[in-house]
Amino acid sequence: MGWYILFILCNFLHAACFFLLLNRIGNVGTAIAKGLKTGIYIFLSHFMYCSHIEKYCLFPLDRWQRDITLASALMSIFGVVAYGYATKKYNEKKARKAAEASKAQEAENN
Repeated sequence: MGWYILFILCNFLHAACFFLLLNRIGNVGTAIAKGLKTGIYIFLSHFMYCSHIEKYCLFPLDRWQRDITLASALMSIFGVVAYGYATKKYNEKKARKAAEASKAQEAENN
């Protein structure tokens, strides 16, 4: 009975943290975080469980499963990296435009 209560508590905490994160960084940021988490879980499950259960291997005997698992992990991680890079470039461009506008405003006031 105690394990069920612990399980319910863990699920509640997981859901609460998800909605707090959603409120704090928005839905796009939360989706990016979940994509990264998915990619990491796939690689961790390979290293932790592959020697015991073949379905957790990144390179199982079934070629289709291997290809789709590896592709999904790499796409999740690549998506996070690409989004982070594009966001950084966008923010740098936005900051440059704001600095130029500020300089133009100062020159206009003088």
